[in-house]
Amino acid sequence: MLFVIRFFLGLFLFFQGLELKARPEYAAKHNFVNCNLCHLSPFGGGARNANGKLYGSHEYPINNFSKQDLFSFDTRFEGFYGKGAKTTRGLYFMTADPTVNLPLTLGDSDHVIDRFVYGLGLSPMEAAKNKEREAYFLHDFSNNNKETKFLSQILVGRFLLPFGLMTDEHRTYTRLQTRTTVFDYDIGVGFAGNPTESLHWDSSFTAGAPALGGQTPIMDDSPYTVVLNLRYKPGTHPGFFGLSALNYSSQTLSSSLEAYSIYNVVSFEKYFGKPVNWQIEFTYAKGFTNPDVNAYMGRFFIPATDTTWMETLKEAKSYGFYSLWNYELTPRWILQYKFDQLVPDNRYQADLFSRNSAGAKWFLNSNMDLNFRLEQSNSTRPGLTEAKEMPTVINAFFILLHGWI
Repeated sequence: MLFVIRFFLGLFLFFQGLELKARPEYAAKHNFVNCNLCHLSPFGGGARNANGKLYGSHEYPINNFSKQDLFSFDTRFEGFYGKGAKTTRGLYFMTADPTVNLPLTLGDSDHVIDRFVYGLGLSPMEAAKNKEREAYFLHDFSNNNKETKFLSQILVGRFLLPFGLMTDEHRTYTRLQTRTTVFDYDIGVGFAGNPTESLHWDSSFTAGAPALGGQTPIMDDSPYTVVLNLRYKPGTHPGFFGLSALNYSSQTLSSSLEAYSIYNVVSFEKYFGKPVNWQIEFTYAKGFTNPDVNAYMGRFFIPATDTTWMETLKEAKSYGFYSLWNYELTPRWILQYKFDQLVPDNRYQADLFSRNSAGAKWFLNSNMDLNFRLEQSNSTRPGLTEAKEMPTVINAFFILLHGWI
């Protein structure tokens, strides 16, 4: 335990030592629908650019490492303490992700027209699955990130599957439900456009690799995935709406897998006088509760001993719900309340999973934050709650240390 304390203290002092005296403004609220204002990828998620690091500085002095786009590093350590199962206790080395961003062609004012982005996952949890994360070529048709064009960018390579409201937690029920967590990458081609400042669209056509547990699909099966996204900020609405659709087809399945998402992100600062925002998402999915194609179902929700339930869910339609409230006490302290819910089979809506979480996020410096909260989880399926066999029915204390440069 003493070693762990020393390690976290050393990591904290390392990031503190990188700070400079400049104090960039912190944007408490923004109304953008274009993700690559803060991320290298137009789909969002993955490595952040220098602008994204600046937004995340929370009024702390920002260091030289964070003022450039050529290299970034992101690491996370998480800890759980729960009753009923030893597997829910302990500290985990979750991610260690170095990413390089290589400009290939420059346009006016040194705007990058073509770039290659390559990221690795070096933690034991990532390396056991697949150490490669992002690896793609990106061509930009615009002169800057704020220019409006119907077709702004083309991306080819390996990238996060961009479905629904992308969150940075792999345990969110809507992400587990549709197999689109921060660990789910796929290979293919993507297109993105910003016809107006308030409208964004993107689409991706990929090889369906996540369902097969690796990078390369089985060629005599030739699965594929299609994802379509639309985000729109209407008029004076203090936020934006989003629609998302996903279709996965494979010759080994009797019918294709489908998922649809609708979400809304709202900032209430002008109403409450304090930075408050609310994220809400509803998802519908068909076939994704099949444990044969979605390993998360058997890992988090369905006991291996309940083979009858597993068989019933193979052709089921499921509902997912996600809600997160953020209340900013200060630029460096945010109170949070999160609610997750999943109905694995819409024919039996009484059998559901739910989780209530309350806690806070503390920004220690411009390169590190600490999340901690209490989680109350429950399932209404008879016997499952009492047996406490699955992570999604165990009450726990959750902590996450996140650092980046």
